[in-house]
Amino acid sequence: MQVGLLLPYIEEVVLALPDFDPSSPMRACSNLSWQVPDVSLIGSTSNFNLSGGEGGSEAITITVAVSVIVLLGFCCCWFWCTFRAGKPCCCWSCGCCWCSCTFRAGLPSNDRPKKNTAFVFAKPHANTPAVLEVIRTKFAEQGIKVLKEGVVTGEEMKSKGVHDQHYYVVEFDPATLSWADFRGKVLGPTNPADAPPDSLRGIVAANWQKLGLQAPCDDSDNAVHASASPFESLAERTNWLACCVSDDPFGSALLAKGVPEATIKKWFNDPHVKYDDETAKEKGKAKGSIFDALKDLDHKQCLDRCVAINKASAMTAKGDQVEDKVEEATPSPPQEIELTNPHTGAEAKTIVYL
Repeated sequence: MQVGLLLPYIEEVVLALPDFDPSSPMRACSNLSWQVPDVSLIGSTSNFNLSGGEGGSEAITITVAVSVIVLLGFCCCWFWCTFRAGKPCCCWSCGCCWCSCTFRAGLPSNDRPKKNTAFVFAKPHANTPAVLEVIRTKFAEQGIKVLKEGVVTGEEMKSKGVHDQHYYVVEFDPATLSWADFRGKVLGPTNPADAPPDSLRGIVAANWQKLGLQAPCDDSDNAVHASASPFESLAERTNWLACCVSDDPFGSALLAKGVPEATIKKWFNDPHVKYDDETAKEKGKAKGSIFDALKDLDHKQCLDRCVAINKASAMTAKGDQVEDKVEEATPSPPQEIELTNPHTGAEAKTIVYL
């Protein structure tokens, strides 16, 4: 129910109010084709008063009716906005409610979860028009948005040390599709034999001849590749697309959280790093691969873990530096040795600092 639907009823009431002049500017400005109600049906304007009597009762009835209608309008607006935005609105004013819910439902907000951005490419053995069409269709079915699609030239492949040509930069909402499901259900497990039949690897493996492949799929030639985490996606985008860390949404988020760009670029090579306590407990070890620590995490979880690992590594490095300085500054402990007087033959002990 929209507020505009209430206007005919409101005009009907206004026409019944005392001293209402149909030729007033308000009436003259109205070019709508509503029919003017018969005032006699709701009481003569001369009898319309709030002091009592028949006219007063009718006026009270009309006032209550209008109030109920307006209240219902506000309620409908509120529930409509709440349904659209996914959570209750902050006010009861119709205009403010609409603006608030439109903003919250359709525009970016710090309170809303950031979307996952992954890097996907078709492997060389499966880089056929038919397979590329299967990939696009699957993404559309799962609500995965293709932000960018392109082809890497042979010269770029040689200079960047990559082997695959056709790539996609895709985006999806973690509220409806987690990173783990994106890799496990949309793409399918590494071994196509274990992949769900409706996953990309499952579809290509079952139809490899129809899709133009020269040989069946296996653990290595499994049709598609996708980033294992938002951080790995950042590493691949900077490599393939030559983008700057600060210009990338996930990269800029890491920088804003205090992770140095030098550390981010160092992590691109997947070094073993000192884990934070939570990661160490989950992985069962104090140090390990940074890529492994971030695998299958959604945007926020991946960002938080990167920050935690960076802090843990920084504290370890700082502690190592302090220990090195203490070791350098600490003199050797004094030693007590026995000396013999060559003239008297008497023995004496003395402390010697080495």
